[in-house]
Amino acid sequence: MKTGIPRAAVPNVLTVSRLPLSVTVYFFVVNEWFLPALGILIVAHLTDWVDGSLARRWHAQTRFGEVTEHVVDSSMLILPGIGLTRIGVLPPWLFVAGCAYCGLTWMAPERIRRVWLLNAVLGMRALFYGLAVTIIPFLLLKMLAVRHPVLGLGIFFALSVYCLGTIYWKRGRIQYYVRRFRRQVQSSAMR
Repeated sequence: MKTGIPRAAVPNVLTVSRLPLSVTVYFFVVNEWFLPALGILIVAHLTDWVDGSLARRWHAQTRFGEVTEHVVDSSMLILPGIGLTRIGVLPPWLFVAGCAYCGLTWMAPERIRRVWLLNAVLGMRALFYGLAVTIIPFLLLKMLAVRHPVLGLGIFFALSVYCLGTIYWKRGRIQYYVRRFRRQVQSSAMR
């Protein structure tokens, strides 16, 4: 008799695990413990990579996972963002603009998405999300480097490698949006 979590549930468990990790990052940021905050944020991002890969590989995609992914990914940006805003590192207007953009892209009705210009902006969601995902760790790194320059430089190098790896990993999605944007420009030029 087998016990434990079924293999198909592992991606969902990894997805849900990011919510308490986001809360922990917020707690560490507010208390200005930047190294543990950065470490936990990196672990949370790694679980984001792993859960999607496992779900696709094991054919374990679920509606629960799709919905939860967006909520949890939002928490990974919003909670650390609130913490960085609270301690004065992230300007409040930038935080509010980022939240508004996320809300618009995830909740805009389909008929609004069909408007060409808005659709092009919404289609760049992956790019803006990627920028937001990298801004939070780099802000934490900046705060860490102020206190420990050598450690900050080493972590900066590691995060740079991580960012390049993320761009390489998302290259298919980036190419998709570039092709889609070009097609939209060409079709509107012919009208």
